[in-house]
Amino acid sequence: MGFRKQLLEVLVGQKFQYVGKKNDFFTKDKTYFVKNVEYDFAKIETEVVFIDDEMNDHVAPENFLTKNFKKL
Repeated sequence: MGFRKQLLEVLVGQKFQYVGKKNDFFTKDKTYFVKNVEYDFAKIETEVVFIDDEMNDHVAPENFLTKNFKKL
């Protein structure tokens, strides 16, 4: 018997800070707000849509979120 994957607990409006390495999409130590949470049943994964202070959308899959963000 295998284990079922637990859903990621992320709510619209929550704040997260990016703590990962520098890249073209996220700025280190910047705060992002959760705009939308989408669960992909085919992939059994959650995707989070963040919005930054300039009102830009950024999509992060669950594995990227858990490795590169901390909840505020």
